Amino acid sequence: MESSINAAQNTGESERAAPWPALPYEAWRDTCQTLHLWTPLAPPDKRAELIASIYVVAYLAFSIPSFIAGVVVTHYSLRETTYAYGLVVMALSAITAVALWRRRASPRAAVGARR
Repeated sequence: MESSINAAQNTGESERAAPWPALPYEAWRDTCQTLHLWTPLAPPDKRAELIASIYVVAYLAFSIPSFIAGVVVTHYSLRETTYAYGLVVMALSAITAVALWRRRASPRAAVGARR
């Protein structure tokens, strides 16, 4: 990266001339496929609302825990807050893993199968 910065400085180009970081398709393929799956299901006049709601949920998923941690850190130390935050994340991950394992292990009929 240093060589690209030096090259930009030597040629008189601004920092804006530096290339964007690489974003290989494989890194976000699942996200892209999910959007391609759900977006056509919404009526054309509601698709912008669907995408906006996805952004709102993603924003809240990151901001609410950060806000709570900010409030908690005023009452407890940063170390205690970090440990508690990590424990909550681990507990939620374990709950999710168990729920997914149970769902796959249950002998339910496939979606759309005949009854």
